[in-house]
Amino acid sequence: MEAAGNDYVVVPEGELPPGAPLPEIARRVSRRRTGVGGDGLIVVRPQPGADGRMEMYNSDGSRSAMCGNGLRQVALFLVLRPDKGPASAPGGSVDLRVASDSGLHYARVGLEGSRRAQVSIEVGTPRLEASAVPLRAAAESRNGILHIPTDGGPGFALSMGNPHCVLFVEDVDAAPVASLGPKLEFDPRFPDRTNVEFVQIIDRGRMRERTWERGAGETDSCGSGACASVVAAALLGRTDRRVLVEQRGGAVEVRWNPSGVVELAGPVSIAFSGVWEANAT
Repeated sequence: MEAAGNDYVVVPEGELPPGAPLPEIARRVSRRRTGVGGDGLIVVRPQPGADGRMEMYNSDGSRSAMCGNGLRQVALFLVLRPDKGPASAPGGSVDLRVASDSGLHYARVGLEGSRRAQVSIEVGTPRLEASAVPLRAAAESRNGILHIPTDGGPGFALSMGNPHCVLFVEDVDAAPVASLGPKLEFDPRFPDRTNVEFVQIIDRGRMRERTWERGAGETDSCGSGACASVVAAALLGRTDRRVLVEQRGGAVEVRWNPSGVVELAGPVSIAFSGVWEANAT
């Protein structure tokens, strides 16, 4: 499945072999030449009090508690699940709840066909404390957000259920994503590593953004990265709280609601389905 080019191999729990070594499977299935290819593996599990649960592994096999685009993909998967059939006809919408390691997320799926939908999801409330990021460093709080020096200028640290470091640049196409991204990902100030966003402000309702994702490298889109970028920009007075975020794989809309909850919306589709032999080399 893909959401603005951020692609994951999505598997229901019942299709996994018993005792499957999921970190290793995630690494192998994510390889684009010898596996299926993707930014990671998502396992959809049952969850009491929710329609399903996202268990997400990056392409390097590491776990992540949050993935905004992954949550949107799971929401569409649950609506189109093969054992029950579509929960709504194209043109209709379905409201549901998706659980993650970060909590419960409310989603709305508007079907546009048998394999595509517009999906919005409540990603959560941003956390701005150093302990929540987590950030292991003395940091100045500027406009309510933690500010740290980096080789690319001021960085702004926050959590969207996973750690982020946001940098503002003049030209996102020329940003040193491939060099500075991994350096900051493994910066010892971030004990759990971090995602890194490079943001170019176009106007108060529009930005361009690229993300170096923790555990995956640069991806065409990152949902939680888009959310973190808008929170940082809004707190610093550079944008409004409703912003169209243009990423290499497409555009998503981020809304930081008066309730404090950040909502992410955009297209999601099933790229293809099939069978991958877990024991294949």
